[in-house]
Formats: sequence, structure tokens, C-alpha cells
Amino acid sequence: MGAVHWSTIVGAVLFWASMIVLIVGIYQYDGPGDWPWFVVSAVLLASAYALRAWARRYNPPSGPPFGG
Repeated sequence: MGAVHWSTIVGAVLFWASMIVLIVGIYQYDGPGDWPWFVVSAVLLASAYALRAWARRYNPPSGPPFGG
């Protein structure tokens, strides 16, 4: 097994941060004025997937997809 690329770790952190912000936003929701929670969650999630797309383009995975 090779070393984990830094983008994998950063992408995972961004993804889970977006999920936490989304859950907090759902529980903190008081009305239409509380939309920034969801915007922050969407931006974090979009940045995680953008980083994943960048990493796959410039650092394609080597070997078979399931380590066979």
C-alpha cells in the first residue's frame, strides 16, 4: 500500500466538516435567517469535491481500483 496523498486527508476533513456544519445548522435552525449554516456547509462540500477532482486529474490513482 502506497502513501496517502495529502489531498485525500484534506478532502476528508473538508467533507466531514461540511457534514458537521450541516447537522449543527439543522439543529440551530430557527427560521429563514439561519441560511448561512447551509451555505457554509455547501461551500465546504463543494471544495472537498473540487479538491478530489483536481487530485484525480493531476495525480491519478495507480493500480486496480480495489487493490486486487
